[in-house]
Amino acid sequence: MKIINIKQGSEEWYKFRSQGVGASDISVIMGTNPYKDTVKLWNEKCGYYVPRITEPMRYGMHTEPIAREWMNFHFGYDLQPICIEHENESIFKASLDGYDELNKTIVEIKCPVNRKTIEAFKDSKQIHPYWIDQIQWQLALSKAERALIAIWDNETNSCLVADILADEERHELMFKKAREFWDYVKRGIQPPPPDIKFENIEDDNLKLLVSELKKIVNKKKVYSEREKELKQQILCYASGKPFYAYGMKGLLAKAPKKYNFKQMELDGIDLNKYIEASSKTSYRFTFSKT
Repeated sequence: MKIINIKQGSEEWYKFRSQGVGASDISVIMGTNPYKDTVKLWNEKCGYYVPRITEPMRYGMHTEPIAREWMNFHFGYDLQPICIEHENESIFKASLDGYDELNKTIVEIKCPVNRKTIEAFKDSKQIHPYWIDQIQWQLALSKAERALIAIWDNETNSCLVADILADEERHELMFKKAREFWDYVKRGIQPPPPDIKFENIEDDNLKLLVSELKKIVNKKKVYSEREKELKQQILCYASGKPFYAYGMKGLLAKAPKKYNFKQMELDGIDLNKYIEASSKTSYRFTFSKT
């Protein structure tokens, strides 16, 4: 591996991450990350989208040094955060949470805020697949002899630790898919969206509900277009002043202000600190044309 002498969290580090495929990217490319797909990752790498820093991420950045100190004290390691690249292909990158050169050991530190994640590991050593891919990528680049995952338990102020064994077949597949993805980035061509696996639900009552909803949605579209047409035609009678006609009032209203977020970012304003994180999800309904 090739060690890159930059400080994690610095502007230089963010630039380093943007210029290749990192450990946090590989799970997206491998399709094991449930929070992001290759299209969104491609937009990030091309500079069309800037990911925001969420509160769980801030917690992780704050807690990671504490967990690393705990690991060094209890295991006798000298784990230090470093940035690395593949010896021959510089687009393959990783930021290691901890590397002990003498013992050829790497550690990936996770600081989940969700107790379910911690309890699942305690009960059955359950680890998210995208975490595994992240560590496999680090193993592939570092050629470390040992890899550990350390999950910080904020109730006991200690780490839950497990070994992760290298999977060389997985490494080769990762390199192949990472090259394919980065080729899309270099050419400026968006990769095809991932296939979504749909659960097919069949129920007579559900069929009636879907049919009724489809009719309502279609009517709303027709009425919405007609509403626009009627308003435009009525405005032809207005003189630019408030008016009253047949029980309807027409009042003037200024359009809401629009903020130029792109210019704000260029001016150095960190928009991420003003975004409220949300864990809520919702369904978006669409209907086939048939």
